Amino acid sequence: MSEIIHIKTVSNFNQFFGVEKPKHPLISIIYHDDKKLRPKYDGSRVVIDLYTIALRNSKESSFRYGRNSYDFDEGSLVFT
Repeated sequence: MSEIIHIKTVSNFNQFFGVEKPKHPLISIIYHDDKKLRPKYDGSRVVIDLYTIALRNSKESSFRYGRNSYDFDEGSLVFT
């Protein structure tokens, strides 16, 4: 069984993805290219205690959340 990574803060989230520290402790905007932001823990289970809003602007339109995989069209907003 793989380890469970627990992300509790915005700073933890940014550190996990290897981006700069957020300018505000409660909000972070990350523009990313999936190939560039792959964490080294790819395949691990991750628990995130944050709300996220993501714009899925990709030709690859699948998104995995929990045990399920969801399909979205290009340009969909995802709130989790």
